[in-house]
Amino acid sequence: METLRTDSAPARQRTPNQAKRAAAAAYLGGTLEYYDYFIYASAAALVFGRIFFPSAGGAATLASLATFGVAYVARPFGAIILGHFGDKLGRKNVLVVTLVLMGGSTFLIGCLPDFNTIGIWAPILLVVLRICQGLSAGGETAGASTLTIEQAPDNRRGLYGSWALNGIVTALILASLVFLPIAALPEKDLLSWGWRVPFWSSLAVLVLAYVIRRTLQEPEIFEETKDNHQTAKLPLVTVIKDHGWDVVRVGFASLFTVTNTVVTVFALAFATQTVGIPTISTGNFMLILLAGLATTSLFYGAANGLYPAFFSEMFDVKVRYSGVAIGLQLGLLIAGFSPAIATWLNGGDKADWVPLAAFTAVVCLLAAVAAATAKETFRTPLHLLGQK
Repeated sequence: METLRTDSAPARQRTPNQAKRAAAAAYLGGTLEYYDYFIYASAAALVFGRIFFPSAGGAATLASLATFGVAYVARPFGAIILGHFGDKLGRKNVLVVTLVLMGGSTFLIGCLPDFNTIGIWAPILLVVLRICQGLSAGGETAGASTLTIEQAPDNRRGLYGSWALNGIVTALILASLVFLPIAALPEKDLLSWGWRVPFWSSLAVLVLAYVIRRTLQEPEIFEETKDNHQTAKLPLVTVIKDHGWDVVRVGFASLFTVTNTVVTVFALAFATQTVGIPTISTGNFMLILLAGLATTSLFYGAANGLYPAFFSEMFDVKVRYSGVAIGLQLGLLIAGFSPAIATWLNGGDKADWVPLAAFTAVVCLLAAVAAATAKETFRTPLHLLGQK
């Protein structure tokens, strides 16, 4: 029978340098993942319809945006696959794979021939690469969070873990700096080579993140578990059996991400198209600004900074990667389809904001209740996390 250590320190020493390297690797991985997210969304809305779906006519933009949503469907499968190997073979090894898969797919999208060159193979290859990106994203944040908190000092897991999400802001800035001048190019240049530049530019982040991740060490607590032959044979089965409610809890708690989707997708369109505020430059500008800042920067931002450590601390080392990845992607799947859900609820009437507000309030309430039912673990030693 397996016995648990009851001392307050793991058998091997964690060092601040290892924790800082893990946080830096998580930060760069998050930057690459969300850089892809932002530039792909922009390209899908602006140019992909004409490049990859010219025969679709008026539905070309809709077809290109559908390829954006494909990644959300692929993410849960990526969570299961990458979570399995992350718990069996090691966090570092799998995170190198997620990085190369994400960065390589993004770069290759920029190299794709258009529909006029290779016909139907152009959109097919685009979808394949988008699926690869989704598979990678399914394991990136969970793996980075897991590795970082397992390397961090027990009293700073939240601080170090937050860097896995700090890359989002950097990614938004980078994507804007790269794509805005590209979007201003003459249409001929934009459609021929201009749109490719943001995808090729991801190579710089990929190389830097790869170098740092290759220098990481596996968390000592995982190495100890592996050396003692205590890793789960089938992490998916084990996490459902021993931590099923924790997976469900993470799934519901991660519904807070719906607020970001709702604000970015619906709020701007509602203010400009329905209320009639021209580009948000007049009218109740300060109220709109304060509401946006409070929703995204304060409430959503605070939860973003907390959840890498909060979710990771619910699971035992043997299934931590799988548990966080699967639970998180189940919640994000709902967030990804929240625009479609909200549109269905208000019957396509953009002026009817009440169903959208009610939907957002309900999912936030569910997230709050789920978080409130979790056990407090910030003072729990690393090797005792997730123990029943």
